[in-house]
Amino acid sequence: MINAEVIPAPNNTFLVRFSNPNEDFGKTPYQTAYKLADIERQVYFKNRDYIVQTLIRWLNQREHAMRNEQRLLSLIATRNLLYDISGASFYHVMLFVRKKFSLIESFAPGEQSRFYNHYKTKILPVLQFCIEKEKDGK
Repeated sequence: MINAEVIPAPNNTFLVRFSNPNEDFGKTPYQTAYKLADIERQVYFKNRDYIVQTLIRWLNQREHAMRNEQRLLSLIATRNLLYDISGASFYHVMLFVRKKFSLIESFAPGEQSRFYNHYKTKILPVLQFCIEKEKDGK
């Protein structure tokens, strides 16, 4: 998920910068942080936002591709719940994704679809991250 590069700085401070998955830090500027707990909190917020935004954008795309009315209603309800919890804690979002994992996965395009690669490289890692965090006990 979100990567953080942390460098100790003078006066018990830290320089930190963030990047999205599979992106390098590039020219992302450093920010000053005073506590490691603050950096950890920022990582949680950024991961929460990344998970929610990525899944909502993907569900919006799937809505346009879906023809089955029953599944479409289920997709819309799931997306609306994601909107509702978008401001909740990182752990609450992770719990939601874990509980809805099978349902969310059911919206995936078939392997023959031109959207399958996006699902496999962007969406599936988000879902797996949420599942793996549960195994880690976090």
